[in-house]
Amino acid sequence: MANQNEIKFEQPSPLLLLANQNIWLILGAIVLVILTLGYFFVLQPQISSIVSSNASLNTINEKDTAAQKLAADIELLTKSFNNLEASRNSDLQKLHSIVPQGAQLAELFVLAEKLAQRRGMSLSSIDVTSLAQKTATAERGPAEGGKKSALDTSEPNSASTDQNLQALSINMAVAQMVANPNSDVYTEFKNYLDDLESSVRLLDIESVSFTGAEGGLLSMNFTIKTYFAPIIK
Repeated sequence: MANQNEIKFEQPSPLLLLANQNIWLILGAIVLVILTLGYFFVLQPQISSIVSSNASLNTINEKDTAAQKLAADIELLTKSFNNLEASRNSDLQKLHSIVPQGAQLAELFVLAEKLAQRRGMSLSSIDVTSLAQKTATAERGPAEGGKKSALDTSEPNSASTDQNLQALSINMAVAQMVANPNSDVYTEFKNYLDDLESSVRLLDIESVSFTGAEGGLLSMNFTIKTYFAPIIK
């Protein structure tokens, strides 16, 4: 009877015993799995987003640096263009001085007179003929030809109407009193011709001749060729 009333305890399973013995190891594994899952599903997307943002920021910074460099290059090119334009305008002004628009004979005659006075001479006569008129005169003959009167500063007609340079042949004469036979008149005349050729305007000395006269007056005749651009209307 006593044996029937005896309480019997059921023995735990071996698996439960094993889990009980390794409870901390199992808990550690569970925590590790949770941390691993949290890293891959929570932290990894955030890290990827941060890395992508940093890459985008670097790209933006590179673009900003490139834009600043481009702006600096544009500013440098603008300054270079302005300097080039100023230099071009200066060269164009020099070119207009060397080869003016139109014959501008009055300015040329004033220059020749001033240079002659500087050398102690006086400009006595001027005869202007365009090369086109010379050719036409030679073809028509002296009876039909004509030339401009002395000191006539009107613009000569040109046979060409294109944009090529036109040329004028100008016969000039300067006179000087030779009071002293030992005075070096010819050197002064040569210096006068050098002054003409050294002037801003383009001139070529074509021929030179001398004429003596009574009273010690020496006349020195020369022919120059000058060039000009036709006035385009």
